[in-house]
Amino acid sequence: HEDPAVAATYVDQLMAKQVDGIIVVGTLLEGDPALGEGERPAMVSVDAPGASGSNVGFDLEGSQYAATRHLIDHGHERIGYVSAPVELPNVAPKLLGYQAALAAADLSLDPDLVVAVPDFQIRSGEYGAHQLLDLPSPPHAIATASDELAMGAFHAISSRGLRVPEDIALVGNDDIEMAAVIRPALTTVALPVEVAGRRAVAMLQELITGNQPDPSQVVLDVELVVRQSCGCPRGNDTPLP
Repeated sequence: HEDPAVAATYVDQLMAKQVDGIIVVGTLLEGDPALGEGERPAMVSVDAPGASGSNVGFDLEGSQYAATRHLIDHGHERIGYVSAPVELPNVAPKLLGYQAALAAADLSLDPDLVVAVPDFQIRSGEYGAHQLLDLPSPPHAIATASDELAMGAFHAISSRGLRVPEDIALVGNDDIEMAAVIRPALTTVALPVEVAGRRAVAMLQELITGNQPDPSQVVLDVELVVRQSCGCPRGNDTPLP
């Protein structure tokens, strides 16, 4: 749950079981002062920008840039953004991508259009979207830092008798399975999580055998997945069977 202290506890539990290696996903694991660095098993971080040592990440800034830019290309100028806490290492780059897309299009950044919610839960996305829709001049489109937040935003929009995308265009980020199932299907950005998993395991195996992975830090490209929630009549994703 994005809590480094909880992650450190789990690492200590795994170390007690004498595992050879650990993959830590989605959090910056601060060193346990009770243990020397040499006592830790081989470790690889995934989706944790700023992590030291071997890690596999995604172009998170580019992911939010692509999603926001797609809304701009639809002609939207007032674009709201629902973010998880920007203190999280894998959230801050997405906010930078949103800001960069607006700047590249010479659109002003209205701080009222950025709402930070406590976590990635659907209910938080709903809350954040309501905050945006309550503004005196609400946005014409909403981008979110995750698909779960987008689903919450979808519910908030629908609860007001508004339609996606006719009244409010919507894009997510991550491309979870449910993104293709809701209607209209969610335009989002796919993160190559399976590729990341394979690279992380390969890196860990290298570390366990005493070798240093080359390169030891990898950033994977992302891909905009166009569906219908943004206003496009047809998308570029693979249809469900």
